Amino acid sequence: KATNTIATARGTKKVVGEHHSTTKMEYFILYLNKDTWTGDQGELLANTVREVIEKNVPIVMLHETDPDRGGCPFQTFFGTTPTDLIEQHGLYKALAITMCPQPHRVVSLAIVLKALGAKENQKGESVLSMLKRDSTGHK
Repeated sequence: KATNTIATARGTKKVVGEHHSTTKMEYFILYLNKDTWTGDQGELLANTVREVIEKNVPIVMLHETDPDRGGCPFQTFFGTTPTDLIEQHGLYKALAITMCPQPHRVVSLAIVLKALGAKENQKGESVLSMLKRDSTGHK
């Protein structure tokens, strides 16, 4: 049986065939690039997304635009995503977060973290400020 691990905001959930752990997912992160819906893994992902939608787990979609990371135009997904996910389940009604290449990647990451509930720290630093500081090695 195929095994896939789904990363969530607060832990992971192992998916093995039809047997699932009881870990409650707070978010489901759907990373979209040119390879997202391809092959056997694409079919497994589509089934997982259907289940996530049925369980009303919020989906945070990340659209990769960096060619070095498999980025592609968003319209690509209308030709590769299983039709039922678009038409019956409304997968793309919500906006995806654009994952920009450098030097703007840090801004994309800050937007992702905010979508997952990140807030400023006790010093009042924004998520973006903290990411910039950590990426440069300054404390």
